[in-house]
Formats: sequence, C-alpha cells, structure tokens
Amino acid sequence: LTTTTYRKPGYIVGQALQDIEDLRTYVIDYVIWDKENDFGRQDCLDELAELEKLKQEAVKKEEYFDAQDYKEKIIDKKDELREIELYYFKRRDKAYDTKVYIYGEGMGAATALLAAERLRKNYHGILCLNSALYIQKEAKSPVSWCYKPCVPAVLMTNRKTIYAKISQNYIKLTKDALSKLEDEEELADIMEFQQAVRTQKPEDENKEGEGGGAWIVKGRRRHL
Repeated sequence: LTTTTYRKPGYIVGQALQDIEDLRTYVIDYVIWDKENDFGRQDCLDELAELEKLKQEAVKKEEYFDAQDYKEKIIDKKDELREIELYYFKRRDKAYDTKVYIYGEGMGAATALLAAERLRKNYHGILCLNSALYIQKEAKSPVSWCYKPCVPAVLMTNRKTIYAKISQNYIKLTKDALSKLEDEEELADIMEFQQAVRTQKPEDENKEGEGGGAWIVKGRRRHL
C-alpha cells in the first residue's frame, strides 16, 4: 500500500499521473521484486570462473584426476547458478503480474481516471471519491479526457458533486464514446469480412452444415 500527494501547489494532473506511474514502478522493482538483490548470483559466477581457471591449470599440469574433480564441481556450480537465476526471474515475473488498484480523492480521482484511460496495461481498477474531474491545459503537458477507461472504475460522490453532475457527465460521455467505438469496430469487422470474401477461397466448400463455404478472418470463422 503506497500513497502520494501534491508535488507542488496548483493544477498538476498531468504531473501527478507521472508520479503515480513512478511510484508503481518503484514498488514493483524494489519492494516486490527486490531488483537490486541478485540472491548470490554474482558470487556464484565468481566461484564458477575460479573453478574454470583451476581446471585449466590442472589440465596444463596433466593432473587429470584434479581436472575431473574441478569439472564435477563446475557442473554442480552451474546447476546452483541456474536455480538462482530461475528464482530471480520468477520473482520478477510475479512482481510484474501484481494487480495494482488506485484510490483517489478530488483531483486525485481525476488523476486515477486518466491512469485508467492512458495507462490501462499497468492498472486493474480504480476507486474515485468526490471526483473533481476538471482538466485545464497545463503549460508544458496539456491533458484531456478520451472517455474510454479500460479498467473497472467506481465513482463515489457526495451531494455537492451529484448536484454539479460532474461524475454523471463523465459517465454519459464515456458511454457515448464506448458505444461509438463498438459501432466502429463492428463496421470494420464487416468490411474486413467482405474483403476476405472477395479475395479468399472458401475453406471446406462442400462440407455439410457450412452453408456452402467458410472464411477465416483473423482467427474468426465466418459462414455464408
């Protein structure tokens, strides 16, 4: 559980969005994954290099029994190194699979919604309290809504924000945007199918129950 607040006075939603992302990255890399801890990997590599050197010296001196002994130790050390690296990268993969949720109040809620729209791969849900969904153009990094949040979002409001219809307006515009997006995707799907019908040969043309032919369009089977 981590928290952040204003880095400076003023309206800085765009900068706050970067603060949230920096905080998420830091927690994953240095708290969950423990990126800087190699769990003895470097020590294992040093020992492996030393054993290789001793083995070469034994071969030069024709001390073959010692060389064979070093060879067996090298095999064991490589197995140990493999286990360390497997554990290290398992921790990394588990860290990056961590589900991250944002809770924001006021302008923090606006920042959370922006994260849901722009950084959808990094977050899995947001909770907004008394959302102050006002965005002004910032001098160096202007931001605006696209009304297409891609993770579950819960907007909790008090009486003041309900009367101002701030959250309701965002929800309405989001529904309109998503409806338009679905219409555009459906139209693109139909056009893609029509193009495939014109350019491809039907698969299993005489197969019963296929309606005279079937086309494959990006992994989806279409029937006539």
